[in-house]
Amino acid sequence: MSYRIPMGDILLQLRKKKGLRQEDVARFLQVKRQTYCKLEKNQQHPTPEQIAILSDLYQEDMNKYIIEAIPEEYFAEYREYKKHISSPDINNGDKKSDLAKNKKD
Repeated sequence: MSYRIPMGDILLQLRKKKGLRQEDVARFLQVKRQTYCKLEKNQQHPTPEQIAILSDLYQEDMNKYIIEAIPEEYFAEYREYKKHISSPDINNGDKKSDLAKNKKD
C-alpha cells in the first residue's frame, strides 16, 4: 500500500516545527516515549483521541494531515464509489441497497 505522506512523518515534522522532544509529546498524550516513537516510525497509528490531543498541542487542524496519510488505494476505491452513487441509473435514490447488491455480485 503506498501512502502520500506517512502519518509518522507528519507527526515528526509537526513536533520538530514546535521544537518539542518525543518525551514532551508522549507526556502530553499520556503515553510512554516508546509508544509515541512507534507513531513517528509508522509502526502504530494514532487513535482518534490522540489525534484530537495532537490537534490541540500543535494548534493545527489534523484533518488535512489525516487526508494526506490515507493510502492512495483508498482514494481509487472512493472515486469508484462516488462514480457509482452519482450515476443516473440508480433507481429511486436507493443507493445503499444498490451498493449492497453490487458488493454481493
